[in-house]
Amino acid sequence: MDGNKRGWPVDIVSAVSGFAGAIYVYAWTRSLILVFGMGVYTASVLMAAALIGVGAGAWMAARSTVREREPVRVMFFLAIMAGVLGLASQFIIGVIPAVYVWAYFSINDQPALVLVIQFLLGFAAMAGPMAAMGMAIKVSGRIVRSELAMDMTLGGAAAGVLAAP
Repeated sequence: MDGNKRGWPVDIVSAVSGFAGAIYVYAWTRSLILVFGMGVYTASVLMAAALIGVGAGAWMAARSTVREREPVRVMFFLAIMAGVLGLASQFIIGVIPAVYVWAYFSINDQPALVLVIQFLLGFAAMAGPMAAMGMAIKVSGRIVRSELAMDMTLGGAAAGVLAAP
């Protein structure tokens, strides 16, 4: 597919996806830090959960044997799916405090296990939307066959970080 003909919509969606991803990670981290407490380890495990989700999504898209007839439509669908899953993750975040309190008091004497529980709960909230974003990023790279889609995604992510309060 010629990147010059259909590249700019892909670039725009890539930038918006990166922006939304950064805002989502920021919002999830702020929400979950209220439950887990503020600390370097907490922020680190939540960031790791988000990055593993994006990486898993890109890996799934790369391993996909299905070749899309309309990859632009697939990319737009994945970007919309990431947004819908991001909204749905708010329900998961609403359940996390009860699960975490139970787990915390069950294993309070084992700090490493507490971090594992934080990672798993954070990953449960972020996995769907982050994987969909990772898939959308990989598909956008297939469409334009250049690094520009990734650059636009990272530029959008940087703008999202700067825009977050």
